[in-house]
Amino acid sequence: KLLEMAASRKIKRLILNVPPRSLKSIIVSVLFPDWVWARNSSEQFLTLSHDRSLSVRDARKARMVIQSPWYERLFPHVIIVSDQNQKMYYETDKGGHRNAQSFKQGVTGRGGSYILIDDPHDARKIIASDNDRETAVSTYEEAIESRLNRPAEDVIILIMQRLHDMDLTGWVLKYRKHENWHHFCVPLEYEADHPFKYPEDPRTVEGECLLEARWPAKIRDGYKHKPLVWNGQ
Repeated sequence: KLLEMAASRKIKRLILNVPPRSLKSIIVSVLFPDWVWARNSSEQFLTLSHDRSLSVRDARKARMVIQSPWYERLFPHVIIVSDQNQKMYYETDKGGHRNAQSFKQGVTGRGGSYILIDDPHDARKIIASDNDRETAVSTYEEAIESRLNRPAEDVIILIMQRLHDMDLTGWVLKYRKHENWHHFCVPLEYEADHPFKYPEDPRTVEGECLLEARWPAKIRDGYKHKPLVWNGQ
């Protein structure tokens, strides 16, 4: 629902805070651009992660979907131009493109009508040091948020697990309130007094798990002995 609203620009700034291993990258970084192109293949995407290998991985997966027989049969108008078909960058014949970049290696090339940020922080590093967190925030402020083609009309989607009070989600919520960010926050375990409790979360029981089959209680309890790790779930 929220991604549909972003695609139609009813939501132009969207934060999705969800636990790891919840298909967030598949849904947002792989399938969402392909679905948008099925509607309008002139849209332009700048996609980023904390490391370029991850953003390139998802760009390749998205391209594999586009070039699959079933997608070509259903959406024959989505055509990737052969001379602009690389791992990090490819274009459609309608002027759309996907540009895969990273926070770690820096942002180069074109911007987009959609900026998709998937895990801007390296979870292992942000726990041990503030440097990764501060670098990601400054990179966003200085090199990324200005790369929308039409800042008043286009879309930024930030999807990540929470790792620090002033990670990129925390910074955006504090310093970019005027941009009317829609914040979808669903922790692994339900907390009735969570400061960012999403009003449409169907859970009502304290501690109820979002993904019980994947995260049974005995596994969750093991992580709770590591509070810095557990608080990011």
